[in-house]
Amino acid sequence: SRIYSEKYNDIYGSVSGICEEKKHVFLNANDIPERIARSQSDFVIGELGFGTGINFVLCHQLPRTCRLVYYAFE
Repeated sequence: SRIYSEKYNDIYGSVSGICEEKKHVFLNANDIPERIARSQSDFVIGELGFGTGINFVLCHQLPRTCRLVYYAFE
């Protein structure tokens, strides 16, 4: 099964593997877990295309002592 937009004829990834894919492509590729763990002040992320919101959810679940500020432009 996959997340699919009929309107845009676009596949967003498989339901079973999309979180692992997003962790690899978004979180780990940008060193977000390490950077957010080191942050002593607001950690700000700007993203073009909120989509399904999975990147936000994964960032929100990371352990942190700073405030997460997340901007997404759809």
